[in-house]
Amino acid sequence: MQIVEPVAGAGQPMGYALVHLRGPEETWTTGERGRGIGSVLFERMYDQLRGLGVHEVEVAVISKNAAALRFYERQGMVPFTVSYLGPVPRPR
Repeated sequence: MQIVEPVAGAGQPMGYALVHLRGPEETWTTGERGRGIGSVLFERMYDQLRGLGVHEVEVAVISKNAAALRFYERQGMVPFTVSYLGPVPRPR
């Protein structure tokens, strides 16, 4: 599920929040690594993106997932952003 909340000021977009709610159905089986599944998925994704005229893609990965980091580097990706994880505070 994705929620985009635009914020405008003086008629101009100023920012947005993109939220992706994750659940247990989005976990990956580590025992399937090394079978080429990620490469197949990425090639399919690249085909679709090329068809849309998209030239860049951004991927999020947990920083401690060394296998995924190596995979994305093999795909020609480089570190781009720093993300922070924290709790949603209680209402004030």
